[in-house]
Amino acid sequence: MIIYDQDFWHFADLVIKNPWSGKTVIWEHFGAFDKAEYADSMNRKMDTYIKLGYTQSKNLIATYQYHIRNTERIQELIEQIIL
Repeated sequence: MIIYDQDFWHFADLVIKNPWSGKTVIWEHFGAFDKAEYADSMNRKMDTYIKLGYTQSKNLIATYQYHIRNTERIQELIEQIIL
C-alpha cells in the first residue's frame, strides 16, 4: 500500500488481507526509532494512518525492535487484529 500525504510518500511494511473477513490490516515495524530522522518519518507515517482511519486496536499493527524478542506478544497481535 502506498499513501501520499503532504509531500511524503508512505510505503507500508506489510498489508495483510484476511480472505475470510475481507479485513485489511497494515503492519508497520519500526526498528531504528532512536535516530531523529527515522523517528520523524515514523511519526508522520503513524499520523497519516490515523488520519485515514487506521487504529492500533482495529486495523493497524505497529511493532518495534523490542517486540522481536517477545513472540507471545506478536502472536497476540495477530490473533486480536488480523484473525
